[in-house]
Amino acid sequence: KLKLLDEDHIDIYYEASFNISRIEIDGCLYGLELEIITNRPFALKEAKIFTINNTEINGRHSINDESYEEGYIYPYVEITVNQKGNLNIHNAMENRDTYIANCVAGEVITMDYPIIQSSVSSHKIQNDFNWQFFRLANTYEESRNDLTISLPCTIKVKYSPIVKVGL
Repeated sequence: KLKLLDEDHIDIYYEASFNISRIEIDGCLYGLELEIITNRPFALKEAKIFTINNTEINGRHSINDESYEEGYIYPYVEITVNQKGNLNIHNAMENRDTYIANCVAGEVITMDYPIIQSSVSSHKIQNDFNWQFFRLANTYEESRNDLTISLPCTIKVKYSPIVKVGL
């Protein structure tokens, strides 16, 4: 993480790598040349974490995507299923469904795109997943992701919003 020592950018960082070259003349070191390469043309805010406690069948919840960029982000998601059944998370922003069949009570499902895992070794989650990973989306006009969750569960969502800043 590359963070600037500036109050206006206290919670903003870049993911960067550095190369340092020596500047020598006649065998004497006169300076260093620092090359910084970032993995994307924008910065990120420190991670936002949301916890959704869905206590009912087809419960409704909302998450606002705080990114400055239009599009979508695949967050890290941890789902603790509280009731046996088929889990469907519908995001009305994109009319997109994340579906996992044959969940069991107490199962913990993690999604860290492009990987999905289950805490229940007998659950062949790759066969029961529709391969539509949960994601947060926004447009220039709208950032609210309205979710409908089919089973009682706890969902932890963690992501770093995209930030466009001038330096």
